[in-house]
Amino acid sequence: MTNLEHLASLAHARAFLRKLRRLDTAEPGDEVTESGLEMFDRIWGQVLHAHVWLAEHPGIDTDHLCAAYPMTALPYWMVRVPAHEQEVRLSAACAAASRQDDPGTLGALAHHLGAACLKLGSPGNAAAHFNQALAVSLAHGNAHAEAQDREGLARACLELGLPKWALQHLRSALAIFRDVGDRRGQALGLRTLGRCQRKLNQLEEGHRSAREAARIFAELGSSLDSLGTVNESLLDLGTTVSEYLENLKSRIARWDSSLNQDDRIDSLEQLARIHLWLDEPQEAMRLLDQALDAARVTNAFNKELALLGALAEATHALGNAEEALAAAEERARLAKQAGDSLQRWTALHALGDLYRESGRPDRALAAHGDALRTVFEDTPDLESQTSRRPTGPRPGEDAEGIFEVMVGFTAYKSTLAALGRDHADLGDLQQAIAHWEHATVGADDSAEAVVVLGLLAMAYANTGQHAAAIEYHERQLKIIRQRADRAAEADVLGEMANVHQLLLHEAAEAIDLYQSAYVIDLQIGADRDMTAVLTQLAQAEQLAGRPQRARDYGDRALALAHGIGDARVIRIVETALVDITNLRAPQRPSGGQPEPLRRAAGLLAAGQQHTAETVLAAALESEDPHVAAGAGLLLGRITTDKNLEIARAAWNRAAQCGDPAHSPQAALALAHLCERHGGTAEEWATVAQTDGCAVSAAAAARLGELLLADKQYTQARAALEKAIVLGSAPAATATVRTSTAVSLFNLGTVLTALDDRLGAREAFRAAGHPSSPVRAAANLELGQLIEHSDPAGALAAYEQAAATGDARVSAQAHARLGRLALKRRDLDAAEEALQTAIASEHRLAALDASAALGIVRLHRNDTAGARAAWEAACTSPTRVVMAEASANLGALLAAQGQPAEAEELWDSIPLTGDELIDRMVAFYRAGTMLQRGDHDGVREAWHRSFGDQAAHQALGLSRQLELSQARLVLEQVLVLGDPDILPAALSALLALLDERERVSRLRQAVDEGEPQLAPLAALRLGVLLAKDGDIEAARDLWHVVVTSQHPDHGPYAMYEIALSYRRANELRTARDWYRRAMATGSAITPYAAVNLGGVLVELDDPQGAEAVWQVAIESDNREQAGMAWANLGSLRRHRGDLEGARRAGLRALGATPEAHYQATQLLHALREERGSIETAEPSTGAGGATPA
Repeated sequence: MTNLEHLASLAHARAFLRKLRRLDTAEPGDEVTESGLEMFDRIWGQVLHAHVWLAEHPGIDTDHLCAAYPMTALPYWMVRVPAHEQEVRLSAACAAASRQDDPGTLGALAHHLGAACLKLGSPGNAAAHFNQALAVSLAHGNAHAEAQDREGLARACLELGLPKWALQHLRSALAIFRDVGDRRGQALGLRTLGRCQRKLNQLEEGHRSAREAARIFAELGSSLDSLGTVNESLLDLGTTVSEYLENLKSRIARWDSSLNQDDRIDSLEQLARIHLWLDEPQEAMRLLDQALDAARVTNAFNKELALLGALAEATHALGNAEEALAAAEERARLAKQAGDSLQRWTALHALGDLYRESGRPDRALAAHGDALRTVFEDTPDLESQTSRRPTGPRPGEDAEGIFEVMVGFTAYKSTLAALGRDHADLGDLQQAIAHWEHATVGADDSAEAVVVLGLLAMAYANTGQHAAAIEYHERQLKIIRQRADRAAEADVLGEMANVHQLLLHEAAEAIDLYQSAYVIDLQIGADRDMTAVLTQLAQAEQLAGRPQRARDYGDRALALAHGIGDARVIRIVETALVDITNLRAPQRPSGGQPEPLRRAAGLLAAGQQHTAETVLAAALESEDPHVAAGAGLLLGRITTDKNLEIARAAWNRAAQCGDPAHSPQAALALAHLCERHGGTAEEWATVAQTDGCAVSAAAAARLGELLLADKQYTQARAALEKAIVLGSAPAATATVRTSTAVSLFNLGTVLTALDDRLGAREAFRAAGHPSSPVRAAANLELGQLIEHSDPAGALAAYEQAAATGDARVSAQAHARLGRLALKRRDLDAAEEALQTAIASEHRLAALDASAALGIVRLHRNDTAGARAAWEAACTSPTRVVMAEASANLGALLAAQGQPAEAEELWDSIPLTGDELIDRMVAFYRAGTMLQRGDHDGVREAWHRSFGDQAAHQALGLSRQLELSQARLVLEQVLVLGDPDILPAALSALLALLDERERVSRLRQAVDEGEPQLAPLAALRLGVLLAKDGDIEAARDLWHVVVTSQHPDHGPYAMYEIALSYRRANELRTARDWYRRAMATGSAITPYAAVNLGGVLVELDDPQGAEAVWQVAIESDNREQAGMAWANLGSLRRHRGDLEGARRAGLRALGATPEAHYQATQLLHALREERGSIETAEPSTGAGGATPA
């Protein structure tokens, strides 16, 4: 071929491949038409020759990605090649790749070869190619290619049974995908991460990863990927089986002849396996037959192998051992044609397992032996490398051999375990032990290792080597605890207890282990396992010579079994406890079982349940609590299957009887029933108040939750505090302590509702400890509670809430962090936190953050950005957020000259109950009214929200806003005209103004003549003018106030007039005005009396002065009373009444600073004059002050 022909071949291939639907971003399962495949097959030879030619002519300037492009079709084309040709074609592709000197082309080819090997069911080869591609991408700093290679390598490792190794690559890949913005790569990585996490038994984490991947797929328009990604994780969680089935059926129904059959085959296989899991093998076989037909038509060789394995399982489940073995043998025969040893080993190993389950251990031994030889065919030196699990390769290392060893290690250990089982079935326990011992050499923390250690423990126990049995169980426990598998831990503890009890006859050790297992089962809610452990505890206590405890455990086991409602479980428990004497007999010193219970037991034995129920119902009303409780307990047990309400009432009544033998059991049964079918607050209260019930703490917690939901806060507080006390006991289980953390959180909510902020703060702080399951929500609530009083503490709480990993709470915490930063005017920090919340998936937090972001934008003069943020937040279903955003948006519209639109928006805002938000809405609405001079509108705006408290609320708002807005609010307060609020509001407003502005504002108020405001303004303006020396103008204003006859401001004006005349030394005129002020009987009277006394002294009327000071002394104004006593003391001293002066001076001590100073001077002078007068401790008597 000429150079031109080579290039034309490449161009031809590339041009055609671009026509294949979505090939640029295709994944296995995407559409590739048959005609396209045929055409690709025809040009394949030319493509390979062109690659070789390019490698030999590096000077040719061409697009190397173009050169690599035909390789992208490998995964889709190769699976349709007949099985015997696959290896040949793949080898040719590998040869072409090896000739590439250009790193970019070599890396791309290696990546696509890895994808092809994965599709062909050869994960070992796939891992080697992906590792080669990774070395190229790392060497040349191509981050995006590195992420793609790591994701592919992770999928290969997962197929090889190496989930931990896969996890390392996935973390790096996901970080890069996020950095470069590759959303599809991120979705693929998350999907693989979910599978990996589920392999590691991290079910919840795996489900979250799958959900996130599905969400991104959906956003990208890949609905089938989205659907499949979600569905594939559902069964691992044991939930939503019906939803999973429906989704799969819907997915299969979408296919027609033009679509890729691979996904249809996959979905049929998944659906079949679900029916197998649901114990519906007939339906599974029907689906598998369809899938097999499709796989054979499309030459999907590897699919055919997997489907034959599933078919063998289905036929075996139907009890047709011969057909099952025939399918498994066919799979093994076909697998020998495969180029991948993993497939051969898998088929042979599964065949051996099926032989063993069919009762043919000799054939099983032969098949497992063939499987072991298959492992050594590929890795002949494997046995020398099995002292420890091999580690993964470095990028670019000879990965193929290393991955083979890694896979071989896993297969080798698994096959040894199977061979051990085969030998055990054949009666050769020593050979079995030898194989299992060999399998544990270099064993890691895998599930297979746990199983093998358990088999060894059982084998040594059966051969009388009890110490070795305990040792292997302890090794099991160590691995299980590292894996955090609580259910398996309880199982192994139970097995260890069995060894101690049944073989070593060490009852005390057995009981301790059984109790530990019971605690775990209680924590994880494993009711059936709890029933078994309680039964074993009863037997152990009986053997230990403690029949009373045996009966207690036995009754609890029976109660729990009846609560489960499974007749088979009940029979197993009753049979196991048959040797325990008087299991359900009343615990009385003598006298046997009460007659009603004996009669009911006899009727039940005779099959007359209805009559027995009648007898027990009558006995339930007995005055003997032991008889009534026993009857209720038994009545509940025999009716729980057919009439829950009768069982519920019977157990409730029995629990309330206070019988130590039966009431705790009835309470426990009632608690289990309430958990499954719902319970009332009264029922949970019964359980919580029953002494000796194992779930009293949990019941009290549940009662508190119900009362909290019903807003019965006082009763909820009592229940939750009891739950916390019970849950804090030293003997409390981990489950109870977890429940206690939740109760602390609920208590914080209750105390907040009861306005006990200090108590709520401590409750939330305690609920937010690092191991608490509600630490995120608790820290969030704590931050909101202390945000105003302790901003630094709130900041720390929000940061902890944001860092817990709870996505919903983290979004809310970032919204609060943004608002905190906004308060301290750190706009950059505020925007960063708010944008984090907005970018989250949690709409409520995002809209809350948008409301705050609008304020940030406005501070930056970005009115368009502010408007957009507030318009988004106005759609929030949260009333407070919607109201805040609407209020601010309305203010922006008003400022932009659209008052009608603003008022329409404000009018649409309902009351929220949030004081600040409701104040702001009223403030904005009133602001437009004030601009128009519509004072009635201002009053209506505030009174609409706060009624009689309008002025008080407005004044409070002024203290929360910056100066410019505070002035506007105070102006609105003045318009509201509340006489109790006006003086404070006017003072607050004047404090924000300079001297000139104060005079101007007061003149305006006087001129407007508003009945409440004008007199006060005239009074204050007169004071300002007097300070400036314009006494006449000041007196004119004060006379206007006196003439207004205002009950509060008129007397003060008289006082100011009197004071001005006294300063002018016009004492008689001052005397007359002081007397007029005193005559009003208002709050100014004591002030006027003190000053009038001074004037009368100067006018030489000491008796008159003493009389008016006595008026001040007898008033309620203790400060002025102190001043009067000090003045009276001075007067008496000058009159020569030294003892009277001393007594008056002592009464003035401790009052106002002025009175105290005057009194100390007086007493000092008296001491000098008499030499024997001593001062006393300062009294609590009143003093004096000048009125404001």
